[in-house]
Amino acid sequence: TALPISEFYKFWCVHHFRCCACDRQLSSRDKFVDFDLRPMCKKCYERLPGELRRRLKAQAEGTVHKTAKVKRVKKDSGFV
Repeated sequence: TALPISEFYKFWCVHHFRCCACDRQLSSRDKFVDFDLRPMCKKCYERLPGELRRRLKAQAEGTVHKTAKVKRVKKDSGFV
């Protein structure tokens, strides 16, 4: 029996570690990215629109997208 694969804070059965877009079986040696805590192969990742790839990369690096705006709420609005 094969050992489980540990990625994205989970353990995956070798047979269930698949690309979330094309369903191709992956191994720990394959190139893949985190897409909503699921593996996505490099080929499918490269097919994503450029803006989505930039946002995923920024999220993985722990940075905020530079066009993101923070909306301030007035103190007397009743919202916490």
